[in-house]
Amino acid sequence: KFSNIDDLKPTRFGTLTFFYARGVYEIDYDGNVVWVKENKPVSKDDMMETYHHEFTRLNSGHYMVAGNEPVTVALNADTADLKGLSIPMLRVINKKAHRKLNLGTIIEFDKKGNEVWVWKASEHLIDDTAFLHRIPRDPNEINPHMNSFYFDEKNKFIYVSFKNPHYIVKI
Repeated sequence: KFSNIDDLKPTRFGTLTFFYARGVYEIDYDGNVVWVKENKPVSKDDMMETYHHEFTRLNSGHYMVAGNEPVTVALNADTADLKGLSIPMLRVINKKAHRKLNLGTIIEFDKKGNEVWVWKASEHLIDDTAFLHRIPRDPNEINPHMNSFYFDEKNKFIYVSFKNPHYIVKI
């Protein structure tokens, strides 16, 4: 029924959670879908809000998932200064250079699939020039990719890791 699944793990509720191409799923041990949240398009262009890498069912019965938020950021550089540079996802908006990228999110859903809490890297780390190089110096700086999170439910902290630029953030 499912192929190419990622992050398969058992829950304390006698079910399995995982990523599948279209979203995040929870199934029982017979393969019946118990809960699903599909990826959703957020604009008419080529970017989608997607879920990736980390999907966890919490002790409360809620779900927590890592996601991507499409964001456009100003490069704070004159477009003439950028000639000859290879900048992925470069856009010119009102004669100013911008970069399009996906920044990490963490979303908590209740049992009915309603969002109850959201954390967005774009709201907390966008102005941190060590975190987000507006004009990347090498291909590894294309996106500050969020790789995983861990929710310490007892102490109410979330630890988030980013592949580029090798950040760990405590929320």
